[in-house]
Amino acid sequence: MYAGNPPFEKAAPNDPYYKILKEKKYDIFWKAHSRKRPVGFFSDSFKDLFQKMVAFNPAERPRIEDIAQHAWVKESICTHGEIKEEFLGRQKKLDAVLESRRMELEKERQQKKTAVSNQGISNRGSTEVETAFVNLYNQEFQTKRHLPFLEVASKDDILLREDPNLLITMIKEFLNQQEINLAD
Repeated sequence: MYAGNPPFEKAAPNDPYYKILKEKKYDIFWKAHSRKRPVGFFSDSFKDLFQKMVAFNPAERPRIEDIAQHAWVKESICTHGEIKEEFLGRQKKLDAVLESRRMELEKERQQKKTAVSNQGISNRGSTEVETAFVNLYNQEFQTKRHLPFLEVASKDDILLREDPNLLITMIKEFLNQQEINLAD
């Protein structure tokens, strides 16, 4: 519980960590359990108490009174302020990571949006085609067929507020219906 994971999987002779504890090879046990932790994560007094509590021979295990009097239990603990400061620091780090991820996702969305809007630029310029498309769209909209909202930003741009890929597909279908070749 102290480290966030159990010291061994099962109290059985075939469990490697249990076997190490049973054979009192504590240096190997602590080296393995300290791998991804800062130096000194497990204090000497904690190691001593833990080793006594998990002794293979029950006669070697401390009584509850002995545990209560152990040096590790008697050590000073963090104040409320220290705990709060630690968690606020962790929260700031987490917030920074989440904000960074949010910014990356927003940047990707903007890049996709720019790529989609730039995709049709080479095919734009024909006011006749654009007018015909907008008219067809308006006719479809008036027949109560659900289509996403289109906004005319300028004479050369039509923006789709929902799925930009749908707009591209609809334009291609319209151009095919009008028998206009569109190079992919």
